[in-house]
Amino acid sequence: MIFVASPIYSDQCKEDNVLVAKFMKENQYKYLDYTDFFKNNNSLTYWKDMAHMSGTGANAFSKQLAKDLRGLVIK
Repeated sequence: MIFVASPIYSDQCKEDNVLVAKFMKENQYKYLDYTDFFKNNNSLTYWKDMAHMSGTGANAFSKQLAKDLRGLVIK
């Protein structure tokens, strides 16, 4: 089973990311945390508003997610 955390415009609570990652690891679940996916380039063109990605952002994220999932499934 694979769990995914999607990008967040401004992640104000890093502690929950750590707790979720720890829980997933302890229970042997694969967890892909993309909350900071746009951290190095958080252009407003990637966001419709503070909570939702725009089409441009969703496309960029979806391409990376597909690539990462293919890598996991093909193994």
